[in-house]
Amino acid sequence: MRINLLTENSCDLRLPPPGIHYLGQLHENSMLKVALDQITEGQLQFTRLEQHFDTLVLGPPDQRREYRIHAGKTEMAASLKKQFPGEGEAIDEFMRLMKVEREEGNHQHEVMTDEEEETRW
Repeated sequence: MRINLLTENSCDLRLPPPGIHYLGQLHENSMLKVALDQITEGQLQFTRLEQHFDTLVLGPPDQRREYRIHAGKTEMAASLKKQFPGEGEAIDEFMRLMKVEREEGNHQHEVMTDEEEETRW
């Protein structure tokens, strides 16, 4: 898990050792999955992310705020609404716009089932 510590005057990234730690959109037949399988000759094994897979930490220690990042678009939207009460309408619009962008950007390359679409996040 990566924890990002951001303050007004600095950015402190505390990361696990170098390497590929997590990637999204690796459902079967996605462009990224196909490319990685080709490059590595199918030798990489992928594990599904835990539901809560990252935390963004902002502010100095005495005013620190933490925001949890979740896998799955439904779970991510629910998490954002919990963390930002009163912003449900804006979050719904953000999720709608992200879906439109994905569809416009990927319609020529991928055909996904509903289950694949749900796990892209």
